[in-house]
Amino acid sequence: MDHDKKDQSAVDSGHFPDTGDATAAQGAASPTYDEIAARAHQLWLEQGQPHGCDEQHWHQAEQELRAAAAEAPSERADSAQA
Repeated sequence: MDHDKKDQSAVDSGHFPDTGDATAAQGAASPTYDEIAARAHQLWLEQGQPHGCDEQHWHQAEQELRAAAAEAPSERADSAQA
């Protein structure tokens, strides 16, 4: 058993394609590839490093970051008005 590979997620191993062009076209509020990769890795660690859940973690991370980015401008507007 290769213990080095046990500690790597699919995100670390470059499993996912670079989405930089696609996210850039969607606007500044879109999370970067690196942000999504970091959050997906965090989810993988939090869930006990399960095998075969890399795509689920990637999509969950992307959704969470997009939701946070969508909320951020309204939070800034609220604090500016206060």
